[in-house]
Amino acid sequence: MSRRNQNGALVSARVVLALAAAEPAQGAADPKPNPGDEKQEASRPDAAAQKSAPQPPKPETEVPVYKPPKPTRGSFPRNLTGAATRGRAGADAPLVLALAPDHLGHTVNAQPNLYWFLESDSAIRVDFTLIDEDSVNPLLEITVAGPLRGGVHAVRLADHGLSLEPGRWYEWSVAVVTGGRDPSEDRISRGFITRVELPAGLSQQLEARGPEQAVNVLAESGLWYDAIAALSVGIETHQEKRSFQQARAALLDQVGLTPVSRYDRGGKP
Repeated sequence: MSRRNQNGALVSARVVLALAAAEPAQGAADPKPNPGDEKQEASRPDAAAQKSAPQPPKPETEVPVYKPPKPTRGSFPRNLTGAATRGRAGADAPLVLALAPDHLGHTVNAQPNLYWFLESDSAIRVDFTLIDEDSVNPLLEITVAGPLRGGVHAVRLADHGLSLEPGRWYEWSVAVVTGGRDPSEDRISRGFITRVELPAGLSQQLEARGPEQAVNVLAESGLWYDAIAALSVGIETHQEKRSFQQARAALLDQVGLTPVSRYDRGGKP
């Protein structure tokens, strides 16, 4: 693995570990008090007053704020529709959305996870495609056969032995394929991604601001795909996933992916 790949992988591993340590796992609550300790506390003159006094509210977790990177000059296409869905699919074809901003999103990882959303359970297949700025043929094509559950899904490039080259842009898309003769009946959503150098001081910021701020640091650094991946891994692996869902919903709202943020908050897509 090259040094650049190691840096990106190190940041991802550090963030995931930090998120896992940020909250206790279910069942890891404070130990039960010794009955003798309770009696001792009750005997104190101010014990009853302390118990009855209103307690200050717990501080809320800071909402991550995504700061988009500066626009890229050069051959990158303009007038992007980002994650917008195209096509005039019938009532049986659910909405599909790439979890991508409406501009060129950044990652420091050579093999990032790419997340997409399916509005509802469906028997219709979904096709995933990845191309780069010069390719005539796709770099990766995957067909995900139905039935599929509604919700957030991932394509992990590491599973397919595919790495992004630094400085190149890539287009990825997900399509609900109805199987009809007219391709315009399919629903398709796309995103754009580029791999960038590790921002100066990022590792130091992650250490200085602590695990609770790890995703905030990534989002503020313009690393959309890394922030979304860190939260998504937290949702997949952490027993107490509600805070991760709320944070991901906040980021998704900031780029207009309201159906997915509504899903994360427990509402119907």
